[in-house]
Amino acid sequence: MESCEKILEAIEFIRIKHEGQTRNGTGAPYAAHPIAVSYILASHKSSERITELIIASLLHDTLEDTDTTYDEISGVFGGFVASLVKELTNDVVAIKSLGKLEYHKCKFMELSSYGLTIKLCDRLHNVSDQPSVKMLHNTISLIGYVMERRTLNVPQLTLCDKILSICSKKVAPADSAIDQAMSASPSL
Repeated sequence: MESCEKILEAIEFIRIKHEGQTRNGTGAPYAAHPIAVSYILASHKSSERITELIIASLLHDTLEDTDTTYDEISGVFGGFVASLVKELTNDVVAIKSLGKLEYHKCKFMELSSYGLTIKLCDRLHNVSDQPSVKMLHNTISLIGYVMERRTLNVPQLTLCDKILSICSKKVAPADSAIDQAMSASPSL
């Protein structure tokens, strides 16, 4: 019962922290995204630490997108969860320096196994939503890069396969529409 209470506490925490924020493309309340990520994680991962992993997946954007601090997360949910959330937080300075795709290639290679699994769940939800064509192409490149260079466990491989499947289904029609639009436009 304590596990359920902690997860519910984390859901309430993100509801408050992300209040007023909406999801790009859909306009849905932002808290729906980490809840979806936690659901994907729970359906793909088994672990003695599953409660902490679910909580970290719920909180994965709080350091980056809200006024939440590491110490606040650590005080409420413990050091392990806080460390995972910190590990999952993007470095905006590095993204500007390297570019988003190169940054994510480096980031995904450096993540702990737990961190990578949560990031893959996050990416799966992101591409399942309303991604841009650029995001789809970047995701295909990113996941291919990770699959070639990193040893992945079964849940991670399953998530990668699902991500690539969704991307390929969405990118083909989008690329076809772009090609048609470009061929229809007059030459300059």
